[in-house]
Amino acid sequence: MNRMLSPIPAFRRRSAAFPFLVAFVLAGANAPPAATAAPPEPFAELSNEAAAKLLIHLVKPDYPSIARVNFIRGNVKLKIQVTSKGRVSEVHWLQGEPILAVAAVESVRKWLYRPYVSQEGPVPFSTYVTVKFNLHPHSIRDQMPLGADDYLEKQVHPPEVVSQPQQDPSTAGIRMKVLVGSQGEVVDAISMKAAEPEIDLARKRLRSWKFRPARWGALAVPWYVMVTVPLPYMALDQAANSAKH
Repeated sequence: MNRMLSPIPAFRRRSAAFPFLVAFVLAGANAPPAATAAPPEPFAELSNEAAAKLLIHLVKPDYPSIARVNFIRGNVKLKIQVTSKGRVSEVHWLQGEPILAVAAVESVRKWLYRPYVSQEGPVPFSTYVTVKFNLHPHSIRDQMPLGADDYLEKQVHPPEVVSQPQQDPSTAGIRMKVLVGSQGEVVDAISMKAAEPEIDLARKRLRSWKFRPARWGALAVPWYVMVTVPLPYMALDQAANSAKH
């Protein structure tokens, strides 16, 4: 039987919803772009000022209603890659509350930039983006509760792996933090203990995995889950070699 869940209580709360403000901060990238199978175009690494000057179309994310009613706010840090034509080709979640992260990823994918032109002509570039989600109470008496994210996490049943490809149990694997959408789709995955080529390979493998989405009561919500993605040693060697070239 599903237990009844209620949003986080507010101190002297006068309204269930507050006006909100979504602010954006663009930060420069300092990490090399992910390796690809085909010879990639040379990537530029832009500072925050340079990337901001090229941004011509910004799509604001919808503030998720579950996040708003539960007083979930904060920053979502993303790494993005932009093509030589100014379109966002990749968005990778690095940090932030999962419910907010999915909304941020979906909106940033729709951003448009003017092409970055180097001495060789238009080239793709990479940078970091921080999307800030803030809730503002009507008055000073409408105080925001402390520990809202911890309170919500205790009520959420995390995603579950439904199926994955059969793998040789002797193969190596890397631990990945997978961001799963409300439909059970893999939005993104990250790892703090693996090289970028290995992470990219693991992300590709995760495309064939199926997940049961997280639940907040009867509602499916975006959330993360830790899994080990098996990678054959040969594939790891190929990824390491591609990173050297």
